[in-house]
Amino acid sequence: MKLNRKLCCTVSVIGALAGVLVFTSGGAHAQSTLTFYTQVVDGPPASPASLGPATDAVSSDIGTPGARYVQESSLFSGSTLTGNSVGKVKVACTELMTLLDQECVATFVFNGTDSIAIAGFYTEGTQQPPQCISVNYIAITGGTGKYRNAQGQVKVTHIPVFQPGDDVSQCQHEIHDYRYDISLTNQNM
Repeated sequence: MKLNRKLCCTVSVIGALAGVLVFTSGGAHAQSTLTFYTQVVDGPPASPASLGPATDAVSSDIGTPGARYVQESSLFSGSTLTGNSVGKVKVACTELMTLLDQECVATFVFNGTDSIAIAGFYTEGTQQPPQCISVNYIAITGGTGKYRNAQGQVKVTHIPVFQPGDDVSQCQHEIHDYRYDISLTNQNM
């Protein structure tokens, strides 16, 4: 039984930046939403040198509480996943009581100096056939460079890509599309 072990998100964080000023009792805060897309295929890379659009390194005990996996994926500003990558998302998750529930940390990295870090609970246990889409909200814990004061949350949408032979009635699949909507509230951004 192959189930998704990914954090939503192999997603990009340089998409369409729509800045809006919001005035609160604490002063002016800039708000923006960045949207990025990624795709992940279950399984380890053929070799460390073959790091392509998405790679996984999975511990041998997947399916048991405490199992860990790491993943690195390219981020794109369009859902077609074409053109130049705008960055990478690097993810590390620990399996909780089921394969579908994980505690994850991830970093969206842009141009080597700008990054957004997130951490929190991720689940695909809410998937329902036939679409099997799941949505999670994960907290932004910080950032670097132009995101150094980042606050907000990331909406991670997991969209299965079904292939012949996948059991749609059980939401079983090996290819995962992710959409990341990063809602930033950043004082002095």
